[in-house]
Amino acid sequence: MPRPLDVTSSRLKIDRAHERRNALNTEFLTFLSSHPYDITAHFDRDKSEVVVEAIVRKNPDPMWSVAVGEILHDIRSSLDHLVWQLVGANRGRLLPVHVPRKSPWTKLQYPLVGKAGEFTNRKGTWLNGVSPAAQKMIESTQPYAGRHNSRSRALRLLRDLSNIDKHRMLHLLGGISEERGPGSDIRVEDAMVEAGRLRSGPFEDGAELGRFAIRRVGKGKPKVYVEPNLTFDIAFDKRGPGKGRSVMIVLMSTTHEVASVISDFEAAFG
Repeated sequence: MPRPLDVTSSRLKIDRAHERRNALNTEFLTFLSSHPYDITAHFDRDKSEVVVEAIVRKNPDPMWSVAVGEILHDIRSSLDHLVWQLVGANRGRLLPVHVPRKSPWTKLQYPLVGKAGEFTNRKGTWLNGVSPAAQKMIESTQPYAGRHNSRSRALRLLRDLSNIDKHRMLHLLGGISEERGPGSDIRVEDAMVEAGRLRSGPFEDGAELGRFAIRRVGKGKPKVYVEPNLTFDIAFDKRGPGKGRSVMIVLMSTTHEVASVISDFEAAFG
């Protein structure tokens, strides 16, 4: 006879992810308060534009990539704990603490796959002993099942970042956390700023962040004044699955979505 689902271990994993994330955020804020990033600008005479570039005085601590990986692991494994408990709930008794090496239960895990066919092929192994109702609910959370909703996007990103962390360091960079409009950070003597925008996202030292078209008023070489009014951040590499997004925002949204998955299963089977 089935027993109520116990999600205690999954919640403990999520709690630990919160603790690690808060500690890492404190390190980020301390680092950013030391002014490791700035911008500079120069006049491009040929195009009559002001070119804005990044200044990087200090790069993020490589150990932060390890810390992010540990947080992702806690979040990801909370879902695997959920599957373990779903099997116990369906059996009517907990799985043994020590499982034989050849037991099918050693292969239990929460699928995060990109295609329906892959889910069908994997569920017999990964969800062995999970009730059909719970399997159907797990399938509804798969990245392919709701490509445009926040939960599916978060779980897809969790899968991709976690897989990278298993094999190599996640690449973290300084970044601008929000875009600025024309002239918001640039002032040009004897000229008017007409159009331009600073791009948000990660950057490296000397990277071009934007161009501002100007209309000359005087005849001399215009003097460019940079008045930084930006919020800097730590971001994922733009070329990876993080796509240049803020590390903290990704960790917070992913933790929130996974915690809500756990709550939904508790409400359905607890």
